Amino acid sequence: MGSLWHRLLPYGGPVFGKPSRASDGRLIIDFVVSGSSIRQGGYSPFSLDLQIMQFMHFKSRTAAIYKELGTNGKEIQPFKRSLPRLEDFSKALYTIDIGQNDLVWALQDTNTTNEKLRASIPDILEKFSQAIHDDSKPRNLDKNGCNKAQNEVAKEFNKQLNSNVSKLRAKLAKSAFTCVDLFSAKYLLISKEVE
Repeated sequence: MGSLWHRLLPYGGPVFGKPSRASDGRLIIDFVVSGSSIRQGGYSPFSLDLQIMQFMHFKSRTAAIYKELGTNGKEIQPFKRSLPRLEDFSKALYTIDIGQNDLVWALQDTNTTNEKLRASIPDILEKFSQAIHDDSKPRNLDKNGCNKAQNEVAKEFNKQLNSNVSKLRAKLAKSAFTCVDLFSAKYLLISKEVE
């Protein structure tokens, strides 16, 4: 959860000469995750503003690494080949995941303390478990075993999101917006699991 809010320098110790997070800068997880194909599922603790800050941090760190690599010898050249070229940032496709930020919402709620949030985790997980597999008689589930009420909220969120994006398209005619309906894609996978 240390990555929820932007940290001002100095924070942590250096990796590649500069600190990058609230740690001593030598966390194994930083290196494991960078090569992992595991993607976070379910609720995502990354709010939109955090994702934008992370992107800006990534871009500035890439530029800083390029600058540093320019002063070092050939031993770092293989690493340089794995970095995006600076000119590619303006041509790249960026995806920003929004709509699954219950933890951030709870953490930013002035009435929710960390202790209250921690105490609520078992209840949240139990509700997910019940929605996925309820040993008693199924209630409010569709033919695929999914919670109808929660799915309706997700559909309404997507409907309103698309409406807002349409307004932004009209207002910002030179910008390109692409909405990816992950709910529908995931639901289709669930409903077609046998195929």
